[in-house]
Amino acid sequence: MNALSRIRSVGLLALAALLILAASCRSSGEEKTGAATATGGARATAAAQATEDANAPLRASDVGVTETEIVLGQHTGRSGAYASYWPISQGMQAYFDYWNAEKGGVHGRKIRFVVKDDQTNPAVARTVVQELIEKDKVFAFTGNLGTPQHSAVADLINAQKIPDLWVFTGAGKWNDPQNLPYTFGWTFSYPTESKILSEYAKKNWPGKKIGIFYQNDDFGKDYQKVFGQDVKTGQGALQVVAEQSYETTASDISSQMQALKNAGAEVVALFSVPKFTILAFKFMRESGWRPLVIMSSVSADPSVIEGAGADLIEGTITAAYLPDISDDSNPDVQEHKRLMAKYAPGVTPSNFTLSGWAQAQLTVETLLRAGRNPTRESLVRAAESIKDFKGIAYGPYNTTKYDHHPLHCQRPTKVEGGKFVQFGDLICAPVKDKP
Repeated sequence: MNALSRIRSVGLLALAALLILAASCRSSGEEKTGAATATGGARATAAAQATEDANAPLRASDVGVTETEIVLGQHTGRSGAYASYWPISQGMQAYFDYWNAEKGGVHGRKIRFVVKDDQTNPAVARTVVQELIEKDKVFAFTGNLGTPQHSAVADLINAQKIPDLWVFTGAGKWNDPQNLPYTFGWTFSYPTESKILSEYAKKNWPGKKIGIFYQNDDFGKDYQKVFGQDVKTGQGALQVVAEQSYETTASDISSQMQALKNAGAEVVALFSVPKFTILAFKFMRESGWRPLVIMSSVSADPSVIEGAGADLIEGTITAAYLPDISDDSNPDVQEHKRLMAKYAPGVTPSNFTLSGWAQAQLTVETLLRAGRNPTRESLVRAAESIKDFKGIAYGPYNTTKYDHHPLHCQRPTKVEGGKFVQFGDLICAPVKDKP
């Protein structure tokens, strides 16, 4: 069966219908606002919290857990090529502030979130992670960002048996429980998204010439390998006429884009982070080149539309695992904006702040499930047993000891009228529940 067959069994069609309903038009009879969702599914965790004696005294149960607080850490690129992702951390901080203020923390402990700038540099990432472990004494990491940076530290974190939750990258390497038992991914799987995008291209642009632009690391290569193979095979196959890569340290990509143009590409696939996606559109504007464009969800943020120019990016195809921040009819988006205004008044809500909010929401859920006096091991067990948790992102979140990736559903998306507009049905990948 085609990996993107949209799971056409009767049972999974029913699930897809429920997911669409939950994501777009929640019934008035269910109080499923962003707050109810944002509160980490308080209803969903009631049973988990009840498994431990509610009267048990709080104690210092592990490194980074005292009677009054839980210390979480994160490395991210506040500066450098990944600086555009800084709002993700701001969204996470705002959610933790909200939870501490309005929910009293996790089992009575406040969350302290320590974030360090890795400057989008793997060597710096290793230094700041060592600081977080040795100086800040973090209990766990959450939301570490960037494939190249995290590749430099995942072994260190796992060697010390520290939970490494919800890494903001969809590279396949972060869903490898056998080799990285303490690491859990977050964003939708890049290989699976590659197949979604390639199927769209074959259905809508059959036979056209396509050029592929990708980041020269595991992030970009996941797309380049899977998309590049899938788009040129099967019904409606396109002709891959050129592939060009870039380094995150680059300041100019005009030579790569010129090579794609010279090859006669009618369609360009951009598997790049926002900075380089914007540079690609800048080249198109300056050169007068107007190919059709399909791009990775990692660049699906209003800041990219603004940077590229709404007129030029119009019609670009991507995919989304969250509702779009421009969808004010969505109660989760409404609640996110309301609470961001309260807890992060200087931060503009975006798809990135919404993703950070969702990551923090799942972090709190996992901490609640880890017990009244959590240990690092109990937190990992909790992270491996998320079952049908309803969060802001599409689809119920599910993990197992064989699948360390909670998100399994996406919806096709296009840029229309200066906004990301989602269309079509949710496309869901199966959860791995055995070796």
